[in-house]
Amino acid sequence: MQDPVLLEIIKNAMGTIAEEIGIVAVRSAYSTAVKESADASAAVCDIDGQVIAQSLGAPLMHLSSLRWSPRELMKDFPRETMKDGDVFLFNDQFRGGIHSNDIMVFKPVFSGGKPRFLTSALIHVADRGGLSAGGLPGGLGGSGCPACGASPFGGVRFSGGARAPGGFLPGGGGGG
Repeated sequence: MQDPVLLEIIKNAMGTIAEEIGIVAVRSAYSTAVKESADASAAVCDIDGQVIAQSLGAPLMHLSSLRWSPRELMKDFPRETMKDGDVFLFNDQFRGGIHSNDIMVFKPVFSGGKPRFLTSALIHVADRGGLSAGGLPGGLGGSGCPACGASPFGGVRFSGGARAPGGFLPGGGGGG
């Protein structure tokens, strides 16, 4: 791009989009831990999974997940198979995630019938994903079963991601 003014406008627009995604993620959360601590981040990625904009104040650990997880997700759901309205969930700590409490949501953005960007939000839900209420207790024991989607820390791991066609998980009921 040769126009520095247009480049600056696009850069700021992408940053604002990422910031708004992060704000909506916190405001719409059911988890008190997420609502009160604002433990969420957001980013806009190009269709190859490269982060091009991120929300302000995003913790470094969240950004490391948002850097690698889109690429891993796209191994399971190549861009050619994405449909307008799809939403993807991902929290695989063996493929870019930090731990099963970090739930990432990816939504492709289409232009001209093709996915061009991925919007993403990462929410650290401290009160889910562990062997007991409250998250990850000490004395974990057990090794889990990475191949079958069980986390060694308990909880559910979306190994290979989960696709929610039209934004709804099959059998998910649509409620919180």
